[in-house]
Amino acid sequence: MGGLKPAQASATAGGLSPVKQISRGIRRPTQLILYGIAAGHCQFQGCRTCLTAHHVDQAPGNYGEKAHIVAFRKKGPRGETIDDVDDINGIENLMLLCAPCHKKIDDNADDYPRELLLTIKRDAEAFVRAAMAQRDDLRTHVITFAAPIHGKPVIISDQRVREALRPRYAASQEFTRIDLNGITVGDTEAFYAAAQEQLVRSVSDLQRHDGPFLRAGHASVFALGPMPLLIKLGALLTDKVDTDFFQRHQEEDWTWKQSGPPIRFEVTLPTAPDAAAPVVVLLSLSGTIGRADLPAEFATSPNIFEMTLGECTSDRTFLRTRDDLAAFRSSWIGLQAEVSRLVGVGAPINLFPAIPAPIAVLCGRARHPKAQGNLIVYDLRRDIGGFHRILEVSHD
Repeated sequence: MGGLKPAQASATAGGLSPVKQISRGIRRPTQLILYGIAAGHCQFQGCRTCLTAHHVDQAPGNYGEKAHIVAFRKKGPRGETIDDVDDINGIENLMLLCAPCHKKIDDNADDYPRELLLTIKRDAEAFVRAAMAQRDDLRTHVITFAAPIHGKPVIISDQRVREALRPRYAASQEFTRIDLNGITVGDTEAFYAAAQEQLVRSVSDLQRHDGPFLRAGHASVFALGPMPLLIKLGALLTDKVDTDFFQRHQEEDWTWKQSGPPIRFEVTLPTAPDAAAPVVVLLSLSGTIGRADLPAEFATSPNIFEMTLGECTSDRTFLRTRDDLAAFRSSWIGLQAEVSRLVGVGAPINLFPAIPAPIAVLCGRARHPKAQGNLIVYDLRRDIGGFHRILEVSHD
């Protein structure tokens, strides 16, 4: 990161020039400070490109550019304010940028005046200071789960994940990625068989005793995929590690909203339960599951339990806050307790879900200790029509 040699000072014919004699050279200590306060990353708003490794093969090197906020000559970008700068090569007038961002601010100087760049610089430096001040108890291990929905691959953005974590932060740059997008046989029995096999193997590797998941002591799960697989994922994840679950919102971000009208989950119980009949649970949250949509053997069961949004209409975008997710968890555990009370401990639950992704994961994870029966999960099969049994989740 050696600086350029200072340009030779010039003088006018009549003696010393009244214009500041400015060199382009940046002192080495200043360069080191610049890289330090930028943590080796581009300081342009929203960029954060690492400048100490090549973006393709991660080969180490110096790929940063030391950009002047106010140019070292009046005809340069923002040079009209040169007389307001005490030290043109001082740290206050420098930003660490990648080449594209450096070109952007200089080619579009009118769009990036001095005060705006100073604000961007200060914000970037504050971000680094905040990151360095983070406490160990805010570390979390990030788990992403992506599986194709109706044959279409699912993509989860790392940047959106990091935004949603705050004030927590990823314990490692390496997330655990359970990616089933490579399974391309559609909504078929072969797809679910292959997906479950890969999912079980991935979670087993994740939860090995010396792995980062258990070492971090906290996990954050970002999951998108078919509901049966999300429920299976929840059943496989240990409840011995404190875990947060996230929802991808309509705006395509994963950040929980800070406020909103609370959701009231309402459970309708059967009026004349019969221990000899199958238990049917309808989760009509993202959409309504009508009796006519059920397989014939379940549509007339006296043991139909249904959870709805109460007076609110079922809606795919209803889940907005952490409190709403916690409220679902309590209602779901309570519903399982009612199944045990009204039908019997150990009664299998035939589950028909229309629910958001994190709620699906909680269905598999948040099991009532006295509800020993298996979850038999059904899904709406577009290829052959109607609800069909997909997989079974045991209680243990």
